Amino acid sequence: MSVDRERREVVVDAEVACNRGWLEQAACRAGTREHESLLAIQNPPSTIHACLLLAGAEPGAPGSWKQGADGTSVVRVPPTGSRLELFVRLSSGDVPVSEWIHDPVGGRVFPAQPWVFAGSRMRPNTPSMGPGEHYGADRTGSIVGIVTFGDEAIACDEVISDQSEVDAPQWQARTERMPEPGTRVKLVIRVVGDAPAAAAPAAAKASAR
Repeated sequence: MSVDRERREVVVDAEVACNRGWLEQAACRAGTREHESLLAIQNPPSTIHACLLLAGAEPGAPGSWKQGADGTSVVRVPPTGSRLELFVRLSSGDVPVSEWIHDPVGGRVFPAQPWVFAGSRMRPNTPSMGPGEHYGADRTGSIVGIVTFGDEAIACDEVISDQSEVDAPQWQARTERMPEPGTRVKLVIRVVGDAPAAAAPAAAKASAR
C-alpha cells in the first residue's frame, strides 16, 4: 500500500474476487465477502482509513436505512465524507471500478464515481475481544460498499438496502470486462473533494485511530 499526498491518492494491492453474479461490495477484506465482491484486499480497512487521512480525505459517516412509520416506506440517510474516485489499475491502464458493475436486467448504468469516505464506525468489543472498541469494518470486511450495511469504510452515495424484500438485487459483475478471479490488480483511491463541515461523532472517533 502506498500514499501519494501530492496526488491525494492511495494505492492498495488487491485481487479479483468475483467476476460474475450479484454484488454487495466493490471491495472487501480477504476472508470475508469475496462471493459478493469484485475485489479482495489483505490490508485491514482501518489501515486504508489511515492512509486516506494522510492523503487529505475527511471521513464522514456510513449511510443507513429503516422502515418508515407507516410500515411500507423506507427512510434513507445517505453517507457523508470526502468524495473519492476509485479505479482498478491493470497492466493496460486504470479502469473506473464502476465499469465492472452493471444491471443486465434493467439496463441501468452504474454511476461513474459515486464513492464517499464514510469512515465505518467504532463498535464496542465483544467479551472475547476484551475491553474497548474496534473499527467496525475490520471485523465485517466492508471496505467499499455497494449496498448499505452501515459499516463501510468507503460507501456508495446511493443508499441501497441489504435486504432483498426492501430493494431487489440489481447490480452484477460485468464479466466480459473483467479478468479472471485471482488476478492481481491494484485499487487506486483518489480524493477529489472534502467532507461537509460537520462530521458525525462516530466518524470523528474513527478518524482518531
